[in-house]
Amino acid sequence: MTDTLRPSLLAASAALLAIAITTPAAHSAELTVNYLLGDKLEAAIGAGVRVAPRYMGSRDTTTTFVPVVYAQRGIFFIDSSRGAGLQLLTDSGFYVSQSIHYDQGRGVKSDLFRPGGRDLAGMGEVPGSATWHTLIAQQVTPALSISAEADVTLKSHVDRQNLRVGAEWNVIDAGDERVALGANVHVGNARYNQAYFGVTDAQAANTRFSAYRAPGGLYAYSVSAQWEHKLADHWYSSVQLTAMPFVERAKDSPLMARKTPVEAMMTIRYVY
Repeated sequence: MTDTLRPSLLAASAALLAIAITTPAAHSAELTVNYLLGDKLEAAIGAGVRVAPRYMGSRDTTTTFVPVVYAQRGIFFIDSSRGAGLQLLTDSGFYVSQSIHYDQGRGVKSDLFRPGGRDLAGMGEVPGSATWHTLIAQQVTPALSISAEADVTLKSHVDRQNLRVGAEWNVIDAGDERVALGANVHVGNARYNQAYFGVTDAQAANTRFSAYRAPGGLYAYSVSAQWEHKLADHWYSSVQLTAMPFVERAKDSPLMARKTPVEAMMTIRYVY
C-alpha cells in the first residue's frame, strides 16, 4: 500500500510549484512578484525541551534541546520541524506544502541529538536520510482541521516511507490562549517498519532480541493535547503532551519495551 507513495509525492512536489505559479492567473493577467514573495516576512525563533523515550519503544527517557526556527514569505518557508520548501494556502482553508527535511534514523548509543540507545548494540544503525516532506491540510470549520503528512527518504537503498493522517480540534481559541486536541494514525511501508520495529536473523544473532518481521502497514495511533499561551507582546509559550500506543505491526516487536509511550514538549518563542 504505502510502497506506492514515492511516485505520488514526487509528482505532488512538481504539481505544488505549478499550482503556486499558475494560481494568480485565475485572478489577474499578471504574475506578480508580491504573490511569490509576499508583502512581508513572518518569522519566529525560540527554544524548548522534549522529554521522550530515547527511541520508539525504548524504556529509557531522555531530555533533549529543541530549536524553534520559522520564517515564511509568500510561497517560501523554512521550518525547524519540516525543513525548507514551498507552500500554498487558499481562501477556502486548503493548505499544501512540499519541503526537504532530514530523518535522523536511529543510532546504537545514547545521544542527546539523535534517537538511539546502548541497548541496541549489535542491531546496527538505521541510516539517516534527507526526505521529501509533504503536508496537506484542510480547515473544515473554524475549530476543526484535518491533515495528512508524509516523509519519503531520498537516500539510495533506504526507501523508508512514513504517513500520518489525523485531525485537530481547537477546544479554546480566544485571545491569549489556545487549547487544541489531536488524534492521528501512523502508517509505514515495509522498509520503515522493518527498520524501526523489525529484527533480522543476523541482528538476532548479535543481540538479545528475537527475530521479528515487521511488514508495512499501521504501526501506531497517537493522541495529543497542546496549550499555547501569549506571555507578552511577541512572546509565546507552548506545552504539548502526546501519547502513542503502538499497534499492529509494532506492538509485538521485541524492541517495544514500552508499548504506550508518552512524551512532553515545552517551548518558548519570539514572533516577529
